[in-house]
Amino acid sequence: MGMNVFYTDTSLKAPHVVKFHRSYGCKVVGMTSWSNTNYYTVLLRLALHPEYEVSDRKAKLMFILSKFKCKLMLNEDGSRTFMGKIFYLFIKIKKLILG
Repeated sequence: MGMNVFYTDTSLKAPHVVKFHRSYGCKVVGMTSWSNTNYYTVLLRLALHPEYEVSDRKAKLMFILSKFKCKLMLNEDGSRTFMGKIFYLFIKIKKLILG
């Protein structure tokens, strides 16, 4: 299929599922929240070719930054926090001004 990296996600409240994916070599690299859910989601990544592999250190840094951004911008149900609303409003204004 030409894929270089496999991504999947699961609830932060399901550590046994995270452990399952990690047993196959997936690395925890991010966190988000989808609308119509009531939980944060852990993003997992598996490189399908060695040249697309990330180090454990980089994966951990990616997760920490992603978690910080996620908690700042999104509620567990995927709706935007106050800061998230301000940020997205700023982006809309920037697009209107700059095109």
